[in-house]
Parts: sequence; structure tokens; C-alpha cells
Amino acid sequence: FARRAEDADERARHQRRVDLLIPVAKAWSTELSVHSSSLGVQVHGGMGYIEETGAAQHLRDARITTIYEGTTGIQSLDLVGRKIARDQGKAVGELVADMRATAVALGAMSSPDVQWQALSATVLAAAILVDETKVWILAQNGNEPSAVAVNVLELFGIALGAWAMGDAALKAGQRIAAGNGREFHRSKLRLVQFYMDNVFPQALALEKQITHGASSTLSLSARDFGAVA
Repeated sequence: FARRAEDADERARHQRRVDLLIPVAKAWSTELSVHSSSLGVQVHGGMGYIEETGAAQHLRDARITTIYEGTTGIQSLDLVGRKIARDQGKAVGELVADMRATAVALGAMSSPDVQWQALSATVLAAAILVDETKVWILAQNGNEPSAVAVNVLELFGIALGAWAMGDAALKAGQRIAAGNGREFHRSKLRLVQFYMDNVFPQALALEKQITHGASSTLSLSARDFGAVA
């Protein structure tokens, strides 16, 4: 759509969306790959650390992705600087509107075995977190956004993951309601609930780190680490 939509404004809107999501897709996904492959080593116990299982190779392969994809730090600075501050949060605002639309659609669903209102509330909370983080970034005049840029990117990844999960739940629920749902769709709903209960809450802690942690980070100096006598 960024290239083929007939309307110029529509092409520009889609290009803003692509530009905004590129650093999140690169850095959040690769950081998750490191975490997942590290868990793979862990579940193998001592055998995971040696070569027979192959688990350690997966960890080595994943670890380089956070470096050669531009490094997590650079992608995070790109997100808060060029992708949010440069257009004064316009692309984020458009994204938040789409997240809110998903929340509304989830709230309109009804079935006894799915907590649709709770899913709707979580996606709405994700939209609010993203919007409030944007507002905070735009209100700063110094280096505060750069100091917490990695946290901002992680919050965006988790919150947008909740949105994607909400959309997945919506489609699965619609298939089931229409009578052509399969076990795959019921499994998807269970996985969505797991994400909302166990992963999304991390974004709430990240918001506090972002809004309250920047000043203490910037106040540190080399002397605080004993580098200077």
C-alpha cells in the first residue's frame, strides 16, 4: 500500500506505519530470539551448554542478530528520535487509533468460554500505554528519551504484541462463532489469554521505568563506577 495505493495521502500513511514498525520488528524480535534460545539452553540443563544437543548453537546464532540488525540501541534511538519525535507522533497516533478499533471490536464479541471484555480492556490498555509514552517523549527537551530508548522500544513491542494477539483472537472467535472453527482456533484463544496475563503486564513496569528512570540514568557519571579516583 505504501507504493501501490492510488491516493497519495494513503501511500504516505502506510509508509509512516512501515517506518515506525521497522525498528520494533528488528530489535524486539531479535531480542526475543536471544531470550528464547537462552531458555532452550536452560531446559537442556548442563547438556544444553555443550554441543551434542545443538541448543548452544541456536543461542550463538540468535545472539548476533541483535548486533547485525543495526544493534538494539541504534534501533531504539531511531524509534524515539526519527520515528516518533520527527513527525511529532503522527504515525503513533494513527497506530493507536487502529489499536483502539481492535479493542472496540473485541468488546462487541460474546461467547461463554472467552473473556472478551478482558481482552478488549487489555488491548485498550496497550493503546493507552503507547499513546502516553509518545506524549512523554514529545514533552521532553533533553536527552531523557535517548536514556530510556531501549525501554521504549520494548514497551512498544509488548504493547503491539498485545494488539496483534487481540486481532488473532478476533479472527479465531469469528471463525468459531460461524461454526467453522478448528482446534487451532481454540488453541489460539488460549495462547492469546496467556500472552495477556503473563507477557503484557511487563509493559506496565516498562512505562514506569521510562517516565521515572531517565533522570537517574542521566545523573550517573564515571565516578559512580569507580573509574575516576
